[in-house]
Amino acid sequence: MRGILEHLIKHFISWRFRKRSPFLITFSGSITVLIAVLGLGSLTGALSYQDVTLELTQSDSVAFAVLNSIVVIAATIMLLSFIVLVIQFVLDRMVGSKQKVIVIEGRGLRDDNGVSLADSLGSDFPNTRVPHILDLRQRLDGKLVDPEALIPKVAAAKESLNQMRSAASRGETQVVYGGLTAVPFTFLTGVEFDDEGAVSVFDWDRVAEQWRPLDDLDDGLRLSEPALEEMPKAEEALLAISVSYPIDDEDLATSFDLPVVRMELEGRSSSAHWSGGKQSAIANQFLEVAKQLSERGVKHIHLVLAAPNSVVFNFGRRYDKRNLPEITVYQFEQSQDVRYPWGVRMPVSSTATARVERSPHAA
Repeated sequence: MRGILEHLIKHFISWRFRKRSPFLITFSGSITVLIAVLGLGSLTGALSYQDVTLELTQSDSVAFAVLNSIVVIAATIMLLSFIVLVIQFVLDRMVGSKQKVIVIEGRGLRDDNGVSLADSLGSDFPNTRVPHILDLRQRLDGKLVDPEALIPKVAAAKESLNQMRSAASRGETQVVYGGLTAVPFTFLTGVEFDDEGAVSVFDWDRVAEQWRPLDDLDDGLRLSEPALEEMPKAEEALLAISVSYPIDDEDLATSFDLPVVRMELEGRSSSAHWSGGKQSAIANQFLEVAKQLSERGVKHIHLVLAAPNSVVFNFGRRYDKRNLPEITVYQFEQSQDVRYPWGVRMPVSSTATARVERSPHAA
């Protein structure tokens, strides 16, 4: 309830102090003046307060001539403002009819269709919305039974996006992404979309049960910096990043026998990710650590990431496909003895296409 109330208050403040058209302000002000003058003009008799008396009668020609002039001026301003507002509305509709927003919505963690991301976008986005559902649902008893079969769907989503953007003129399309998919495929989607220009990222708010943009203020909390100088020399390393939930050492031991590098968000929480600025900052921290691992001779990073969908997507977008080590991102399965049974090796560095890899201890 507290989260819903905070969300409503934030959006009310945004609405109250939103930028308004000067012509709309002029139009509203003219109406206010007209109402005030007409109300004053309807008074007859006298208004008295202590020793001061104001008399206003229909015979007071000078006063009513002034009032009539004010009415004419206010009405003229109101009419002109209204005409300009109508012209602006028509022009905005004409421009808006050419602009469109391509909405990529990943589905994979829920069997139902849920609330449509395309239908949840506010008035800041064009009314012409082209939804593309990235359907990665393939579940049996709570497990992804054939993750390899889902990889082509991510590549197909990128190709579909390219086709839709090429069919429109430059500057007439926007791209929005939001999803609820398994961590390896969310990261892969980010890797595939890293060169698609600006992408507006949304995430699912489990408290308010709605899609939300990353529009909160940056609280300044960051990932911890690992002591890489203490890490033994190795060509492969396990990077465990905890943003929303803790990552247990015993769970890691079921799947890996590698040097472990840990990064943990200060004030770790499943609701500490609603700032786009904060996400950009921690994604840059991730990038820098990957660079440092490369400098220390690591050629393959095994990534375990406990984070909300938008964070995982933005980490994937930030990863440098040409200059950083190979990277495999793993799926957590709490019900299995091997907690991280498989991962997706990303199409970066010398890996041409993404593929599923089993963890070293998986059967």
